Amino acid sequence: MIKKQYNIIDKNIVLYAPTFRKDFSFGGTSIDFKKLKEELKRKFGGDWVVLIKLHPMIASKFKNDDENIIDVSFHEDMQELLCASDILISDYSSCMWDFALMRKPIFVFADDIEEYTKKDRAFYMPVEKWPYPVAENNEQLLNNIEKFNKDNYLNNLNSHFDFVGCFDYGNSCKEILNYINKK
Repeated sequence: MIKKQYNIIDKNIVLYAPTFRKDFSFGGTSIDFKKLKEELKRKFGGDWVVLIKLHPMIASKFKNDDENIIDVSFHEDMQELLCASDILISDYSSCMWDFALMRKPIFVFADDIEEYTKKDRAFYMPVEKWPYPVAENNEQLLNNIEKFNKDNYLNNLNSHFDFVGCFDYGNSCKEILNYINKK
């Protein structure tokens, strides 16, 4: 549905979804989306499109003059965007924890982490314990993509899920149906 709606049927999708900031700033606006798409094509193959989903409180302030980005900030269902995306880039948004359940790659772009943690809010868990590659600038982001190893990523993700007590293994509907059928 997303690919049809935005006329990107033959493209891979990287979703950029930064978190809301109390000062109503955007954060992460220093990403070089052209270089990002080139690196994604080099590493993962295919053509890529960047969807950007900003918080509704700031979305109307965003002026998109970058041909490499499709603004989907007013798309009502974030879960649809997550499901359609092949890769997620975020800073501190909780959407990364939802996306992680699909075992797809997540890259953190935290170019304002020091300022964010001083002025905005803290994290439940230190960023260093997150199972995602973290970058504070474009060079690190592109390097994290270049060096991405799916097996290592999945091992880190699964270890993290074990640590936090996640019991979602992608088969809950089947388990519920089996439970109902037994009754």
